[in-house]
Amino acid sequence: MTISQHPWWKDATVYQIYPASFQDSNGDGIGDLRGIINRLEYIKSIGVDVIWVCPMYQSPQIDMGYDISDYQAVHEPYGTVADMEELITKVHQLGMRIILDLVVNHTSDQHAWQVPTVLLSKRDWYIWKPAKYDDSGNRKPPNNWRSNFGGSAWQWDEHTQEYYLHLFCPEQPDLNWDNEETRQAIYDNAMTFWLEKGCDGFRVDTVNMYSKDPGFPDAPVTDPDAEWQEAGLVYCNGPRMNEYLMEMNAILSRYDAMTVGECPFTPDQKQVHGYVSASKKRLNMVFQFDLVDVGQGKVFKYGTTPFAYTLGDLKAAISRTQGLIHDSDAWTTSFVENHDQARSVSRFGNDSPQWRERSAKMLALLFASLSGTLFVYQGQEIGMINMPPEWPIEEYKDVDSMNYYNMVAQRGNNDGKELSKAKAALQHLARDHARTPMQWDASSNGGFTDAAQSWMRVNTSTAEINVEQQRASKDSVLSFWKQMLATRKASSNTLIHGGFELIDEGNENVFSFLKHGKTGSALIMCNFSSCANQVPSVALGKDRVVLFHNLPSTPDESMLAPWEGRIYALDATLPHSSEPFKLFYNITPLSMDGKRQRHKACKACSSRKVRCNGQQRCQQCEHLNLRCEYPPTLPRQTKQKTPITGLKSPLKSPGVPGVLRELAAAPHVQQYGDAHAPKERTNGHDATFFLSLLPDFETFVLPFHPVMTIREAHDAIATMTQDREAEAFIYGLVAITLNLTHSPRSQTTAEKSDIEHWVSRALNTLPPVQSQEDISVRRLATLQFIHVCLMGLGRHGVAFYYLRQSTTMLELLNVGDEEAMSQLSLTERAQRQRLYWTIFVHERFYAITCQRSIVLPPLTTTSIESDPGIPKAITDGFEQIARLFCHIDQDMLSRWFATFGSERFIEPAWIVEKNRQIDAETAGNDDEIAELSHMQQADLIITKHWLRMMIWQMAISNCLLSSDRSEQSMSLLFPVHVSAQLRALIINMTKGAIEVHGSGIQQKLFELTDTIASVILTVPASSTDEKRQRMDDFSFLFEFWKSLPRPNSVQTELLESKFRRLVEIGL
Repeated sequence: MTISQHPWWKDATVYQIYPASFQDSNGDGIGDLRGIINRLEYIKSIGVDVIWVCPMYQSPQIDMGYDISDYQAVHEPYGTVADMEELITKVHQLGMRIILDLVVNHTSDQHAWQVPTVLLSKRDWYIWKPAKYDDSGNRKPPNNWRSNFGGSAWQWDEHTQEYYLHLFCPEQPDLNWDNEETRQAIYDNAMTFWLEKGCDGFRVDTVNMYSKDPGFPDAPVTDPDAEWQEAGLVYCNGPRMNEYLMEMNAILSRYDAMTVGECPFTPDQKQVHGYVSASKKRLNMVFQFDLVDVGQGKVFKYGTTPFAYTLGDLKAAISRTQGLIHDSDAWTTSFVENHDQARSVSRFGNDSPQWRERSAKMLALLFASLSGTLFVYQGQEIGMINMPPEWPIEEYKDVDSMNYYNMVAQRGNNDGKELSKAKAALQHLARDHARTPMQWDASSNGGFTDAAQSWMRVNTSTAEINVEQQRASKDSVLSFWKQMLATRKASSNTLIHGGFELIDEGNENVFSFLKHGKTGSALIMCNFSSCANQVPSVALGKDRVVLFHNLPSTPDESMLAPWEGRIYALDATLPHSSEPFKLFYNITPLSMDGKRQRHKACKACSSRKVRCNGQQRCQQCEHLNLRCEYPPTLPRQTKQKTPITGLKSPLKSPGVPGVLRELAAAPHVQQYGDAHAPKERTNGHDATFFLSLLPDFETFVLPFHPVMTIREAHDAIATMTQDREAEAFIYGLVAITLNLTHSPRSQTTAEKSDIEHWVSRALNTLPPVQSQEDISVRRLATLQFIHVCLMGLGRHGVAFYYLRQSTTMLELLNVGDEEAMSQLSLTERAQRQRLYWTIFVHERFYAITCQRSIVLPPLTTTSIESDPGIPKAITDGFEQIARLFCHIDQDMLSRWFATFGSERFIEPAWIVEKNRQIDAETAGNDDEIAELSHMQQADLIITKHWLRMMIWQMAISNCLLSSDRSEQSMSLLFPVHVSAQLRALIINMTKGAIEVHGSGIQQKLFELTDTIASVILTVPASSTDEKRQRMDDFSFLFEFWKSLPRPNSVQTELLESKFRRLVEIGL
């Protein structure tokens, strides 16, 4: 298999919707576009990428919309063109794509091109032939072709005295593709019209029927008792098919549109390859009929008995379609259900109550493990089954079903036995089963409609099989599909793009095959039996580990349970490295004269105030052989210690100001008992591990780093084996998720080592920047994750190095250039805005805690454009945080840094105004703040108090405060007022909102509590009640601090010592 690049549609999962049966929104008993719009969030939650909407065009509905009377109008019961435009827009807003059915082999006989008033001018747009006559002079059709729905494929027209061709219903006349004017009308009316509205491609109906043999020869006789013969092999794949498909592709390629063609009657794989070879530029992929033909009759598809096939038939069909991509540039599809097929659980599984769910999951595992683009039909994700056998024939509404049943009745003179056999075949294979309404809940109409009666009866199985119940169960078929799709994407190199190898071919109960990817292989085994079966002997000798299975408990290594499916990752073929991952190269170069140049740096490093410091040196430092390290920290000039001076110790101690300790290599890969540690610590990717962290990432990281969406994280996991930048991003995501779910100040040694390991992998994997094009939002998001983790690990100097990398690269993204930003899409603009403000906030937080300068100016507005991939509440909360940090400018930082020395230049007016500005950011916004998550509320309010306390410390450092100042911010008692506000905040918060690290939220809370304690110890209370209130507030904050998971021991001891002093002096 040779694939140099992966177009978007190769890795996609497509969800097919049958509009009439999906969701009724207006109570008329039939589904509609508004119903689809209302269910988009559900569709997205499954994990699919593309929505395929079956025909919604204006139609008389003889064949449920596949008889189109106007390509540019919408069937009135479904909605309007405006509804369709809204659907397209909202699908795109949710990060998905949408394709439509392109039905252009035929139209309705009520189409404007076919009505009598235009028959003369557009007569050649359809296929007309004169009659034939037998020896007795009886009129006969031009040939013996049988329509797909039974009867002759030719219809006599009295007006013109000729026959017209209809390969389906008489009301569906075939278009004449040999007419260039016809083709151009099709391209303009049916294709370009919808592509211009944002459609992302088409499922091309009966694509290989456009070109017919110009001689229209008779079909071979396969049914001697019938006048009309099956002719698919005659009228499909005509001589001009490739020409027509290349014309279509020329239009579709302008829009990067996806095409999947319906390709029946094409057993020749070479012919199929000619359609889907990338180099031929015809179709992206096709639906071959090898699988759907399994178990069907040879003459009539319903002329069979249920389950009239062997597992070997199924294996052979799948092997043929999978083999299409072997050593070629062709692409294939994986599907088992659609609007023309019965439900797969009833057809290939076991729909009895005992095995229904397990067999549904097994089929999901099987078809999601096959190579190619995966298609899932509505209801398949919850394991919907066929209509009950006891339903009468009157419940069958499909034209194909009724034509067949009526033909059997006519041929057998209403013979009861024959009709019973026909009914049994329909109950097994009829298209009607796919068209019963979607089962949303357990009500009588399944939540599909509020009408007393739906257009088609809802399957009574809705009482046990419905979306509502399955969403609430982690063991449901729906939950299994979600997990399986995530596994498929995470292991895309093997499951989507890997080569297929059938093994144990003769086993009539177990379907086993290997998938070979570039970075690993998998073994898939599925037991198609209600009895347990032995694991095939060919699999017993393989070194393997279970990646995924459909049992509620650990599977038996030697036996497969009934309807069990398993995916094994084959360890022997997974990439492995015994080398330890190193976070940095330990470079100790010598200068030109052989002496160490410890404190020198090149001009570029000096101007940016950074040092290479043990990391791979920059080009100039390497060229000049400069060690480029930070010098040892010099003691700062301190003022004479006074009782008041001690109050500013918590906030004024920046940890390691200016000190950069050389970061040692990460330890050798090893196993930790922590649940967050991956099972495999090599280059092999444990997709399940990465996916398992996404909920924590969404909860704890996204509110404070709202750059990359969850969908983009899924996509990165799916492509990380082919994309080093995506791989590095996921490693960084793992590191920051572990970091923010374990406060860095309370992490165990194992947890820190684990975080260090993932930071190391991210740094070693991130590809070098060789041009400006290499600078991406995802790269910068990765660097930010690394920066935050290094801060948590206490490596402030190295953290500064990556922060400066981020700020330097950020300038090249031109976020502040309104003209350049206007050229981007809404999603790209919003993402870059979020990235800018994220780095902006972290740069200022770092500048305060580690005494560094800042380089990023605030943008002209903190407003971030809406992106459906990020919840609005998260964006709103982050905007408020960004506005707070906008008040930290270089002037404020200079004043803050100056308080470490003897210089005083802070004026009272500046203190009052700065406090007013910060306080104004949240004043009067109670309703907006209440809409935020508790984590964001806590971060916003605590950060505000932390900044105000910082300004208060500047004032106390310059002896500007007193106990009788009218301005609260200039009063010695300001921290006491803050303590009451903090207590009120925490009482109304969930504990988890404080526990999460966020932007140093726990550290901020400690610093505030410690300063409050110092003030209570230093400034006397004016009354007993005030004294009691102060102590109550501090005691509450102190007890809350101790209740946090593994609080920092040094900080806890400091607060405890102050608490003891308060008790000793009677407070």
